[in-house]
Amino acid sequence: MPVQLREKFNYQLKHVLGLSLISGRAFSCDQNTGLVAYPAGCVIVLYDVRVNERFYVISPGEKPITCLRFSPDGKFIATGESGKNPLVRLFSLIDRRQVAEFGEHEEEVSCVGFTPNGNYIISAGNEFDFKLIVWDRKNENLFTSNRDKVSNGIKAMAFAKDGSYFVTVGLHHVNFRNLSDMREKHPLRGHRPSIDLKHSTFCDVVCCNDTGFTFAITRGGFIYQYSRQNRPRIAVNSARHEVLQCRKGRTVSVLNGVILCGCGCGSIHAYNTSTLQFITEVFPPEELRNIGIIASAADAQKNWLHCVYSNHSLVTFDLSDIMSPRIYSQSDFHNSHVCDVVVMPSTSKLNSLPKDSFLTCGDNGKVMAWQARNKTVDLHKVINVESHVRQSDIPEGSSVLEHHPMCIRDDGKNLAVGDKVGFVHVFELEAFEHRKTHRIQQTGVLCADYAVNSNMLACGGHNGKVSVNYDEFTRRNFLLRCHSAAVASVKFVQCGEKTILITCGADHGLYFCSLSDGDGELDSKEIFRSHRDSLTDIALLEESILVGCASSIHEYSIPGGVWQRSFKTNSCASRVFQLAVDSGKTIVAVACGNHHIYILSLSPGISDSKRCLHDLNSHSASISSLTFDLKDRLISTAGTCVFVWTSTYLEERNEKIEEEPPINSIPAENVPSIPTKDETSEEDDEYPSSSSSIAQSKPLSESQIDIEFKVVMQEPITQQTQGDDAGEVRRDCLEIVDDIINSLDDVVDDDVVSSPSPGDETSMDMVGDNINSVDDVISGPSSLDEPSELKAAKDQMLHAFDRAVHVYESEVNGGNESDVIEMIGAFRGIYSRIGELKLVSAVEVQTGTNSLDEKLSEDSLVFSLLREYTDKLVDLVHND
Repeated sequence: MPVQLREKFNYQLKHVLGLSLISGRAFSCDQNTGLVAYPAGCVIVLYDVRVNERFYVISPGEKPITCLRFSPDGKFIATGESGKNPLVRLFSLIDRRQVAEFGEHEEEVSCVGFTPNGNYIISAGNEFDFKLIVWDRKNENLFTSNRDKVSNGIKAMAFAKDGSYFVTVGLHHVNFRNLSDMREKHPLRGHRPSIDLKHSTFCDVVCCNDTGFTFAITRGGFIYQYSRQNRPRIAVNSARHEVLQCRKGRTVSVLNGVILCGCGCGSIHAYNTSTLQFITEVFPPEELRNIGIIASAADAQKNWLHCVYSNHSLVTFDLSDIMSPRIYSQSDFHNSHVCDVVVMPSTSKLNSLPKDSFLTCGDNGKVMAWQARNKTVDLHKVINVESHVRQSDIPEGSSVLEHHPMCIRDDGKNLAVGDKVGFVHVFELEAFEHRKTHRIQQTGVLCADYAVNSNMLACGGHNGKVSVNYDEFTRRNFLLRCHSAAVASVKFVQCGEKTILITCGADHGLYFCSLSDGDGELDSKEIFRSHRDSLTDIALLEESILVGCASSIHEYSIPGGVWQRSFKTNSCASRVFQLAVDSGKTIVAVACGNHHIYILSLSPGISDSKRCLHDLNSHSASISSLTFDLKDRLISTAGTCVFVWTSTYLEERNEKIEEEPPINSIPAENVPSIPTKDETSEEDDEYPSSSSSIAQSKPLSESQIDIEFKVVMQEPITQQTQGDDAGEVRRDCLEIVDDIINSLDDVVDDDVVSSPSPGDETSMDMVGDNINSVDDVISGPSSLDEPSELKAAKDQMLHAFDRAVHVYESEVNGGNESDVIEMIGAFRGIYSRIGELKLVSAVEVQTGTNSLDEKLSEDSLVFSLLREYTDKLVDLVHND
């Protein structure tokens, strides 16, 4: 496998949209830095609210994180997980990696915390584990434990600041345990208050360090205050209790002498820590009214309270003035399983959604539109699909709360969303308005797709039927040949004037249906391919498709459906669920049943053992959808979270595209022209080619190539040889380029390109003459021995340019020539770059410098860059 390809697609986790906590056990705030930590699957998200920036620590355990806590000094974070044989893991926040792991629990770890001195970690199992364990952090071993002593599930844990005791609360119990006389291999001694708690379930607890009180809150809305008396053993006096003025209590925090209780109604009740007198009620934003708070954490430095609501909204309240609170920030995420993701098409011209946007849909019908930038991903709009469903249309005993497939039309104007009971909801994305809801299936819709440049919409259902609508706004639909089991994927492909619908399903069948419209009826001619296992997904290439089947991927040609090759994802990979191909058709991302994503090369002639470039593993649940956006960022969804992956190479490329205009946007007068055959021969006589071999060098990234090119063309050359001045070499090089620009403007004349009228044969002959001139330049003598890859790239460009002549003729006859003008301008820019590189290298050969030789070697990424440009141009020609 080429090293360049592996480095180019070295995907790393860039953004995580969502959270997976269900209580305050997995929500913590560092009092030193103000960072807020919460889990997203098996990823720890560190959120700096002050600058709105998130950092990520990936747990190697690949299991859901159930609890976490910062160390007192803020340098470490401890986590507990669920699943079989869960571990307590310790991560260093300095280099964001795991430094230790502890394993004695057999069931889920429900709580974890640090002792105030930071030397010990205490973890508690759930009601089926019965273990409370103290770990020695420095020696990385078990210090002591209370095995089979925890009969009731522990829901929360709090520590006294002086380190003398800690408190655990849970089902029907509050327990105080000593830390001051803790000894190795000796069980922890504790004491329970003498009060009847058998009807109380405690959900949170906090120690108030100023007053010495401990406050515990129950789900029924009671807050209990405990005071510790100064005795060798812990003695607890149940002083009083107060009924909260709300339906349910969820969380409790202490901030500057005020008890802050998060309630089931979404508001925060404030009480005095000494008198328990009610102070005020802090109300959430209007859209969060009557939505319960499930976790809270206080930031004493900023007087902030961070709250997580049950709909997975993260809100930060500024309580510097408790009587005049304000909302500092708010982040909204999916609160249900994310079932699908789609990206805005490249041909979209909507003002409401930029091209770098994508949409995700949860199984509760909430569609979120996100705008992805290099550093942040912002929520742009929320669409509630369920609000547009009439209850009378839902069959008795059914619900629409399940899988919701989505698809976007090619122009980006309309979004279609399917649901469980067979309805399709169409939204106009310009104004985010609901346009139509109609039933297209008798059972749930599992997949959907729009035809290319058409309103035709196809949907596959649970019952194996494939429905095709001529227009997404009409109820008129046609049933094609049905699968005998659920339809997994439907894809439209345009082959010339033919519209082909490709479907696959759980019945092991793959159909290629050529559609034609005759007398108002939809006719189809089918090609059927059978497999030994169920088919799960389809991904489109240029002239073929990829189909996921068991742990293998099969490639078939379009439109004939002829098998071409098969390859496996990984030697130990499980079943393939999702497929996605990047824009360059270079790699395929494969989501498997083991919650991993494998990045595979599509290059022919590579063995399965070397095809896998990278393995991405940050999901703790099954991956439900997978896609690439227009900037080749990989977007995956699992559970309630959305993961965005990218590589350093792609980030540099995207930043360059955003900051610098493309070559074909440079004005024609500033673009160097192509030398003719005669002038190239004269230059070759002046600068004879060197007989020395081209030096092999370390491959450069795309941004490095452009930087080095600019250094050679615009900055003084630092390498000097005896008798030559670097400044003179640079000036001579630029003078030669200027001479070519001034003397050869008529090679691709703007007047020839832009002025011919329809049917003007003379003008078309002039264009043909210019094509011949370009051919002469390519086939003429060169000052260098051209590497084979350079010749291949130029041959490909010549083929595309020849194809452009025919496109140009048809466009001129049709009265539209702007696309062809842009295309020819792009060719001029690319040919100019080749000519400049060869020219500078020729000057260096004469003067004895060789700084560009390495950039013209076959192993250099210069030619990869050229091929990338030419591929885009070839695509533009064929699309026209």
